[in-house]
Amino acid sequence: MAPSRPSHRFFCLGVPGKSDLGFPATNAEAIFSMLTGALGPPAARAVCLTGEGATKSAVVAELEAATEGPVRFYMMYFSGAANAKGLRLSDGYLDGGIVERHFDRINASAVLLVLEVSSGPRLDSDVIPKWVEAMAEARPGFRLAATRATRIGAGSEGAGRGRFAAALLAALDRAEGDLDFEGESYISDRRALEEARAELLRRFGVTHMPEQVGLFGDFPLARCQTKAQVGSGRIVGFAVGKGVSGIVRFATEGRRGVPTRLHYELLDATDERLAEDELRVVPTVDHVVSSQRIRLSPDALAAHTVWGSTLEVGGTVFVQFRISLLDSAGRALDVKVYAHEYDALPRGSRSP
Repeated sequence: MAPSRPSHRFFCLGVPGKSDLGFPATNAEAIFSMLTGALGPPAARAVCLTGEGATKSAVVAELEAATEGPVRFYMMYFSGAANAKGLRLSDGYLDGGIVERHFDRINASAVLLVLEVSSGPRLDSDVIPKWVEAMAEARPGFRLAATRATRIGAGSEGAGRGRFAAALLAALDRAEGDLDFEGESYISDRRALEEARAELLRRFGVTHMPEQVGLFGDFPLARCQTKAQVGSGRIVGFAVGKGVSGIVRFATEGRRGVPTRLHYELLDATDERLAEDELRVVPTVDHVVSSQRIRLSPDALAAHTVWGSTLEVGGTVFVQFRISLLDSAGRALDVKVYAHEYDALPRGSRSP
């Protein structure tokens, strides 16, 4: 029987400005998907408002609803513009005083506010509104994590999201659990921020690190999947396409919101790897059956010293497509191998 009261309540907000290219909404939706997916706390209530839907009336209504009963853990995530006026919504600013009174009324043992603030060319230390820091410092049990929102450009992992949002998602996906909650290993707010900071440092250098106010460490955010597999997945079928490509059909169960790697390799008959690549998919529902086009360079065969020459003179080359569904820890959910033969250079190849 499901518990009558939720252990967690999450409120995610993403409101793009004219120059934000929509990424604050993308941030909020991705965080919401992770926290309400297979890794999130099972007894949680969550609301996500983005773009034009994030009006003052809609936000105030959710703030009121969140104060109606006790909850053990409460988190509000906001991506967008924040300044001395308050938080910018789609139809104006939500006054900072309303936000402060909201947190005064929240009945929770741990409260977390995460801000990813869109702003102009100002110092990182000036991005966070003073009223937000003062609010956090004045309230026992309240913790604040705030940073500048910087969009990741095309061609890089996490493109279209903010750097911090991408780093936080990576932390919740890959970090080791450090907090026991209801008999399972969870990633705490402290561990998530530590791992997010390490990810930011690794990928982008030392800028735009989140500022923290309050004592972190007792807020369980997401279940740890590094020690145990979450859900299942299988390769259903594969059809070879033009060049060195094909359509993979796959299924996942119980992995909603959990990043899953679709890894594919081209092997010769002796299992020598000729080429490889992978795609990242995130199931949006508990049960998924989907298809995905995969593509490798046609020169993977043409450039080979033996197989390229064989195909050039009209011979036949036997190859294998090895396709794997992997979790973030590299565990195989399923692996299938499909044989194929080429009797000519794949379309698009450059002659050896």
